Amino acid sequence: MMRGLVPGRMEDKWFIYYEDGWLRFHRSWTGAFIYALRLDGSPAGMRVTQSWVNRNPQQYKETDTAYDRKLVRFLIDTLLLRKSDIVFPTRASAGTGYPESGAEDGTLTH
Repeated sequence: MMRGLVPGRMEDKWFIYYEDGWLRFHRSWTGAFIYALRLDGSPAGMRVTQSWVNRNPQQYKETDTAYDRKLVRFLIDTLLLRKSDIVFPTRASAGTGYPESGAEDGTLTH
């Protein structure tokens, strides 16, 4: 995780690096600094002790902190830890126009 991610292709949307105890997330195309996590290592593993998100609407339009937490977790799991079974997070209010699985009984919702 500390090695971060340097974008290598146009499809790579994030530049992630670790510096001075902070894991920093920048958008690769614009360079906008979006997220930062203060990490503390212990024998049990890493834990986040502080977090920061950019709320400048000219750099980042998201305002849902709960969604931001899910997205950062997704970025860490997929881009840094290379987990392959992770599903991209969706907002509860986001509609895709396609049926989505989500009901516990297996029914489809819109």
